[in-house]
Amino acid sequence: MKRKLKGVKGKVVEAVAVCDLEGSKEVDISFGDKTALHIRFSPRLVLEAAELRDWKQGEGELLKKFV
Repeated sequence: MKRKLKGVKGKVVEAVAVCDLEGSKEVDISFGDKTALHIRFSPRLVLEAAELRDWKQGEGELLKKFV
């Protein structure tokens, strides 16, 4: 199920960080207007892959693997 988060469309991303916190994991997406989206996951969730993909041609070409 895909969920769209209202209020972030059109914002310019400045940085993305994956944080291991005690009891949870968090993805922080910082925007150029000095706001940030914090996404927190329960400890049962395990990050298996983080990849940057190019979908311009519809193929999802792998550009970079982070994990």
